[in-house]
Amino acid sequence: MQDTTEQQHAEQQDSGQQDDGAPRPGAPAGAERHPDAARHSAAARLIAYGGPDAVRIEALPVPAPAAGQVLVHVRAAGLNGMDWKIREGYLRDAVPLVLPATLGLELAGEVVGVGEGVTRFAAGDRVMGLAGGLGAYADYVAVDAALLVRTPGALTDVEAAALPVVALTAAQALDAGGLRAGQTVLVHGAAGGVGGFAVQLAKARGATVAATASASSRAHVLALGADTVIDYHAETFEERVRDADLVLDLVGGGVPGRSWAVLAPGGALISTVVPDVAAQAPEGLRGAFLMMRPDAGALAELAGAVARGELRSTIAETVAPADLSAAIERTRTGHAPGKLVADLGAGFAAIANAADATDSPGSADDAAPVYPPIPADDPRRTLAIARPETDDTLPHVGIGTGTYTILLTGRDTAGRYTLIDMLVPPGGGPPPHRHDFEEMFTVLEGEVAFTFRGETMVVRRGETINVPANAPHTFRNASDAPARLLCMCTPAGQEEMFLEIGVPVATRTAAPPPPDPAARAAGMARALALAPKYRSEFLLP
Repeated sequence: MQDTTEQQHAEQQDSGQQDDGAPRPGAPAGAERHPDAARHSAAARLIAYGGPDAVRIEALPVPAPAAGQVLVHVRAAGLNGMDWKIREGYLRDAVPLVLPATLGLELAGEVVGVGEGVTRFAAGDRVMGLAGGLGAYADYVAVDAALLVRTPGALTDVEAAALPVVALTAAQALDAGGLRAGQTVLVHGAAGGVGGFAVQLAKARGATVAATASASSRAHVLALGADTVIDYHAETFEERVRDADLVLDLVGGGVPGRSWAVLAPGGALISTVVPDVAAQAPEGLRGAFLMMRPDAGALAELAGAVARGELRSTIAETVAPADLSAAIERTRTGHAPGKLVADLGAGFAAIANAADATDSPGSADDAAPVYPPIPADDPRRTLAIARPETDDTLPHVGIGTGTYTILLTGRDTAGRYTLIDMLVPPGGGPPPHRHDFEEMFTVLEGEVAFTFRGETMVVRRGETINVPANAPHTFRNASDAPARLLCMCTPAGQEEMFLEIGVPVATRTAAPPPPDPAARAAGMARALALAPKYRSEFLLP
């Protein structure tokens, strides 16, 4: 995937256009211009890898469509979980970018110019589709015409922008799994955009559909056609599903590893999250990693089905351009069932122009800084209470010889931190390691010997230490009594690694089963393989 928009923005300066938007003498034939294309443009740009503050709205020149491209005035753009992963740098190897870069994968809007050789579209056509890489979060985008389809008249631009990524991904995942009538499929993450389409398309193929979702999303997923909905907070899907022909993993973490057990012989697990899932497949089962590919023909059929009411597209929230960065963060931390879509009718340019005016020398704001308002209360977020001594539904995970109870996950804290209760037996503790995130430890019971950058110190009950990101460290319980630590990792994410590499245990104080040498070696190999995914490194001799 490449960010072609950046090059197009730069090339606009040599596009053969006059300042009024009309072609200069000698400009390439076919570069049709529309009056809207003479307007100013701006975009949501990733300035540096990081959190929400790393995305800023900046003014940009209007790009010129190259041969085979159309210039689209973007009216709406769909948000995706991939946005925050790109923003944080987790996909920097798979999606290399030259920063700053414009984010956004899919869009809907109006054609305002066409490049040489384009005959399928003309100025004024409403279109929808993939951006062909990144770049959809902009007022104007030059897109390969082959990626776009006409927007059905029954759909608004916001409705159209919600479809390309989720609908194509769901359809291609079912195709990759070879789902047929009479078979059974388990869809993990059924309340999300992709999951919602997967449920509907699987039912349309005549399959029996089991789905995992939260209790609050149960009614929604049942309405989409699921035969069984499993509350992943309160139930274990392995106890509810047997002999499935296909599992769709849309969530990752420890879920795919647990899902092999529910497949029938010859069954398949298709993951959109775990790249090496094929290598993890037990004998007699098949795993495959899916990356959605552009398919304009299939997109046109799916959009038509939504327009006719044959498929249901659920929009969880429509956001304004100024709220885009915060909305990208909500794709990380969780939101209502369905898809987030940015309504870009008001455009980014006005925001960029206002920022420029604020930053200009001599403005009145130089003496009185203007700070953004505190966001409004989000009623969808509720009070989270963890009771590790009495709540057996909390995840209790055996890591080595210790037991970690996950008190608060990123879903509880809007991705800001994870809180873990660690019970470390005498002699227990992890190997030397480091993480690309901050960790804070408070000793609740006993004492542990902390080794930080090669120096060891004893940390006792009531004391707290903070481990800087990327610093080598480890700890060991050198006493004769169990130690108990409260660990906060920020931002959230570490809990997913523990769930994926650990083994479930019954309670906070239950010790994991002692592994034999082969199991211990296999567990360490799994941890080493997963460490890069979770921005971690084990410092083994």
